[in-house]
Formats: sequence, structure tokens, C-alpha cells
Amino acid sequence: MIVNAHRSNVKNIGDLLSSPLNYFNFKQRSIVLDIHDEIKKIELVSKISRLLPAGVTIIVGGGGLLDNEFFEEQIHRINKLKVKNIIYWGVGHNKHKDDDKERLFPSTKEFLDCSSLYGVRDKLKDYNFLPCVSCMHPQLESKHTTSHDIVIFEHEHIPIRLDFEAPRMRNNHRNFSDVIAFLGSANYVITNSYHGMYWSILMGKKVVCIPFSSKFELFPFETPMGSVSEIESLLEKARVHESALEICRTLNKDFYRKVIELI
Repeated sequence: MIVNAHRSNVKNIGDLLSSPLNYFNFKQRSIVLDIHDEIKKIELVSKISRLLPAGVTIIVGGGGLLDNEFFEEQIHRINKLKVKNIIYWGVGHNKHKDDDKERLFPSTKEFLDCSSLYGVRDKLKDYNFLPCVSCMHPQLESKHTTSHDIVIFEHEHIPIRLDFEAPRMRNNHRNFSDVIAFLGSANYVITNSYHGMYWSILMGKKVVCIPFSSKFELFPFETPMGSVSEIESLLEKARVHESALEICRTLNKDFYRKVIELI
């Protein structure tokens, strides 16, 4: 049995599409439980699993779950569970800039190393790299007519305040076809959404990011980042990343094969 623990009870389109269960067949019964709202159910499954001959594998992720006060307790509780495997799939560090509490950054590596298998979406020395599994979504291959030079894709709770007009969409829009069509309509995407940045890069767009969390600075593809006051110079630095989609998909397919060998 597979339990995928990630942020599923939300409107955030990036979180919703970060489950590997959306893209891969694990050849056994699988359920999704929200890592924040349903931690007690995850622990209950862990206890029941001791009566099952095959046991339970918990896949944590994807999403920005590491070094984040919102998920810190849940991550530590999951690490204490007695199950067949604990696997971290494309999780990322996500310490917000307005969070002045000291994070447990060193301990993150310790419990990842104690897992059965892990891959983090951040490019960090001594960490196994694995980009977000949402790269497997087939609609990222869609071709779109460019109708705007610039579009703005912003976090639902953190608006991007620019002094010029451009089409806007928030990351709480739950129709992925609409999101992809919106991002695909532009030459440049200005965003403070991790997945807005990620998907735009995978679609071959030039991207500028207005960061508010460590998840942006650790992004694996070089992307101009700064404040809205620097937007003109940032746009000049933006570039297309060739083969980004192929790279990310290959890494996720390889990771899937390793998971199948474990479970």
C-alpha cells in the first residue's frame, strides 16, 4: 500500500499537481492524505500497516515542505513512523523571509539520509537532486500562440505590485489547462509562484522571479530574481532553458524505477 503525504487540501495549483500518484502507476493500492490536515490518519495507517504482510510505503511530497514552520512538526512525526519505506519525492526547502524563527536546516539532511530514498527539488551540495514531478504533466508539451509580451502569474496571498499593466492570473486557479494556456501566451513571465516559474521554464519561456522564500533561491535553473524596482534589468537577463523539460522528466522516470524496486 502507498500513502502519498503532500499538501492536497488546498487551492494552490502547484501543490495539487505535485503528487507522483498523478503521473506514475505504483502497481498497488494508493491513497493521498494531506500532510498538514490529515497527519493523524497517516499515523493510523502506519499502525495498521504492522498487521499487513507487505507493509506500507509513505511517499512524502512533492512541494515546499522542508524547513517550513507550517510542516515541521508533521515531517518529524512521519519520520518516527514504523513503516516499510519512507520516500521523499521532489520536496523542497521553503523558509519564508518573514519567518524569523531559527529553522532546523541541518536536521533536514539527517532525516532525509535516514529515509529509504529521497530526492529534493533544490540544487544543493550533498543533496540528491530531483525536480518536481509535475514536469510529467502532458500539457506542458502543448503549443500556444504568443499573444502577450509579458504576463504576471502571482501567488494568491502575495500580489506583485508593478506600475505597468499586463495580464494577470493567480496560482489558486485550479484549471491547469487555463494556467498553461496563460503562461504559454507570453514571451516573458513575471512570477512569485514557484510552480509558475517552474512550468514557464519547462515551456521554454523567459522568466523573472520576485522571491519571498528560500525555495526560489534554491531553484535549479538559473532565473533572474529581485524586487519589482529592478524589473527592467531582470527582464533583460531572462533566457530560455533548452532541454529543461527533458532533463526533469528523465530524472523523475529514473527515480520512479528506484521506487518500484523498493516497494
